[in-house]
Amino acid sequence: MTVPIRIILADDHAFFREGVAGILEGYPEIELVDQAADGRQLLSLVEKHRPDVVLTDIQMGPMDGFEATRQIRQRFPEVAVIALTMHHDNFAIVEMLRAGATGYLVKDSARHVVVEAIRAAHRGQRYYSETASRKVTALISGGFFDPDGQDVMGFSPTELRILRLMCLDTDTDEIATQLNISKLTLKRYRIRIYEKAGVKTQAGLVFWAVKEGLVRW
Repeated sequence: MTVPIRIILADDHAFFREGVAGILEGYPEIELVDQAADGRQLLSLVEKHRPDVVLTDIQMGPMDGFEATRQIRQRFPEVAVIALTMHHDNFAIVEMLRAGATGYLVKDSARHVVVEAIRAAHRGQRYYSETASRKVTALISGGFFDPDGQDVMGFSPTELRILRLMCLDTDTDEIATQLNISKLTLKRYRIRIYEKAGVKTQAGLVFWAVKEGLVRW
């Protein structure tokens, strides 16, 4: 007897979760072991059930899908994560893949796409919906993103984190505290970030980052 692929579904809308659950009932090789309404609950359920695959939305409170994915991949590296979301901008795609997701689907994906993504993730393969695939291909071919590498559009992980905090108007002290670096080191990072973005002011940086899809409001 084939052992089913055990999954956990996370989304803050119960109606959507029940819809996905109903679809998956038609596939005996997939077992939905539990559902979560937010990232914190998802982490708890992953620790409890140790599923094979997680399907998660991105925008959930009090912990979003980005952070939940990051923690799942750090604490339970054997668990594959697939984003299942309405967002398909560059920021969301890059952030989820950097967090460790091996798949990215938009919510209008056909049921066979969702099922194939689950199967692919269980095999250790990447899987993107058509919309996400086009964007990932463009980012990779343009040299802006390497899903197996570290840099995004020429920014290191630390630079990217600082850039996003700057765009949120986080003050210098708070950024230095969050990253556990000195103000002098932060100043050097900021200079490099401005140079790479080709801007001279924080307002210019925000405009550029939003235009390039590195941050969103």
